[in-house]
Amino acid sequence: MSSSAPYPLIGAMAPDRQNEIVYLGPKYALIGVMVTCRTGAVVGILL
Repeated sequence: MSSSAPYPLIGAMAPDRQNEIVYLGPKYALIGVMVTCRTGAVVGILL
């Protein structure tokens, strides 16, 4: 396991899918931020 890997712990659990994790990780992180902002906006409108 290389110390320069972006996701070393997840890569250790699924070494055969490490390229997929590196490809999809930032995309899903951005989606998580957008969903959090949307939830906050809905709550702000309702209050």
